[in-house]
Amino acid sequence: MSDAPITSYDAFLESTFGEELEAFLSHPPVDTFLRVNPLRTTPEALDAAMARYGVVLEPHPISPLVRRVVSHRPEVPPGVCLPHFLGHFRLQALASMVPPLLLDAQPGEKVLDLCAAPGSKTTQLAAQMELRGQLWVNELAGKRMNQLAAALDSAGALNTVLLQESGTRLPNLFEDTFDRVLADVPCTGLGIRDNLGQGRARFEEVGRPSNLPFIQYQLLVAALRLVKPGGRVVYSTCSLTVEENEAILHDALTRFDVRMVPPPDLPGLILRPGRTSHRGRDLHPDLRLACRITPWENRTEGFFAATLERLGELPERHARRAVHDPRRRTLPHDAPEIEPTLTSLSTVYGIPREAFTAYRYARHARDKVYFTSAEVEDAWCASQRIGAGLASRRGAVWRPSPTTVQTFAPLICRNLVTLDDGQLRELIATDRCPLSAAQRAELTTTYPAAAHPTVGPFASLELEPDGRARWKVPRRYELE
Repeated sequence: MSDAPITSYDAFLESTFGEELEAFLSHPPVDTFLRVNPLRTTPEALDAAMARYGVVLEPHPISPLVRRVVSHRPEVPPGVCLPHFLGHFRLQALASMVPPLLLDAQPGEKVLDLCAAPGSKTTQLAAQMELRGQLWVNELAGKRMNQLAAALDSAGALNTVLLQESGTRLPNLFEDTFDRVLADVPCTGLGIRDNLGQGRARFEEVGRPSNLPFIQYQLLVAALRLVKPGGRVVYSTCSLTVEENEAILHDALTRFDVRMVPPPDLPGLILRPGRTSHRGRDLHPDLRLACRITPWENRTEGFFAATLERLGELPERHARRAVHDPRRRTLPHDAPEIEPTLTSLSTVYGIPREAFTAYRYARHARDKVYFTSAEVEDAWCASQRIGAGLASRRGAVWRPSPTTVQTFAPLICRNLVTLDDGQLRELIATDRCPLSAAQRAELTTTYPAAAHPTVGPFASLELEPDGRARWKVPRRYELE
């Protein structure tokens, strides 16, 4: 960059947007988009289900799974519709879907999402991989872990290993390991107009736009070390500043044996090439292969994304701290530690025992069992969890998770309560609903699976002494 310092936030905005600053400041509100989750439903089924809520969707040409929200009733936005709880779709900015499309994760590969929360791109990767292969999911911020885990569970992303580590430290554990790495790094968010106030306050406090470029470059280098030679890294931010994007990639392109990869065709989006000069400084010419997405041209938030391919070995680091990396093996369905849980689920809910053979399992302490895809055979022992929750011990019985109920929904034939519209509405509104004497008479467990004619089995309930059923609803949802 130019050596001349930027003395004000307005000057920084001018250097970033130039003649298009007014377009950024005055662009119309962005549209709302959602992404259909093919692990749970089909686009056609979701279109029909959301129409019953009064939500009108239209396809977007970027992908058969993408829908633009044309309209909805003011009191029923898409996020309060029950299919959202069921993981049938994810509300996600259109531009946010671009980095996973560039990464193009394939079934059977070993993929890492380096900075994963809140999970929109992670669940998109899981769907791309069709739950085959391994999807490693890293997030340093502990306060965002619950949100990330909930997103993975809702989407049915079973082929995941969840880590909580500094992204820059991961090469000490997994160097040259992954086929593809997504590095959607922390940024100032200066592709989103609503972030201007926070950015201005930060500038006035510290006298510069951000300290983030330092960590952004470290994370990109970590991603390049984590990927195998011949593998690909997608670097992305929801910022349009050159300092956080092209300048970071320029340093990597000039120091390491990597190359830029041209983006695929993304119909329905206006993509601008990356900048090859800024503030009087020439940048690497291949940066034209990066993607800039502007909100005033695309009716979505501003975004930057670029694909790098690692060609060969990276230079040795001056210091590498050895880290002990014992492995934690997942368990087959017939392992003694897992067998009692699966037998209980089979006996209580009628799920055929052979249905569990397609998965592997992990035991957490004495009261929690997770299940994952068959290809996730091991994980770093300090991983937060492997796969999704299968069941939790409640006294002498095992209570299935919502993910378990939804995964094995067609096979559940015992202790299944089908709620009518009134019961489900009351359950959603109050966390409880009464069950009829006939419904209770068929139950042999305190934790029956709950179903509804339009959504199928979706969670387990807890029976209370007064005859009501309780479900701790994560938020208030609407029934069509």
